[in-house]
Amino acid sequence: CTATNGLCVIKDEITVFVKEQADIYATDTIICKDESASIKVNGWATKVIWSPAKSLSDPNSFEPIATPNQTTVYQVIGEQEYCLDDTAYVTVFVEEKPTLDILPNQLAIPNQSIQIANGNEDYTYQWFPDINISCTDCPNPMAFVTDSTITYSVVFQSPNGCFNTEHIT
Repeated sequence: CTATNGLCVIKDEITVFVKEQADIYATDTIICKDESASIKVNGWATKVIWSPAKSLSDPNSFEPIATPNQTTVYQVIGEQEYCLDDTAYVTVFVEEKPTLDILPNQLAIPNQSIQIANGNEDYTYQWFPDINISCTDCPNPMAFVTDSTITYSVVFQSPNGCFNTEHIT
């Protein structure tokens, strides 16, 4: 800036700093019912505010723990001093525990096989014990009936990693 007052020239300089808008992002995640997940905001901000805050460990944290009972969309507002705020959204999808259709009591005749469950082909299975059962990793096993009573247990998992356990005698 230059100004003249007749005989003298006065000069002065100023520096202008341009700050950008806060810039944040977050990634969706999947959890199993009754579990929690860390959700994280990334980017450029000095302060964040999450909502809804009800199922979060700390609504002002850059990485709160979320424990929603149902699928929830969280809004996070990132603030940077003297800048425009930025908003991002993250969805925490809540998957119910997987289920298995254990077939009801059936007339079991010794030396014959009966199907004991009707499972989902997309799940993984581990049946035990490995006694008189047609397969230990399938959804629809057949049990060979003998004079002895056997209790079978199965641990099964959905494609998203949710586990459950069932038993049949």
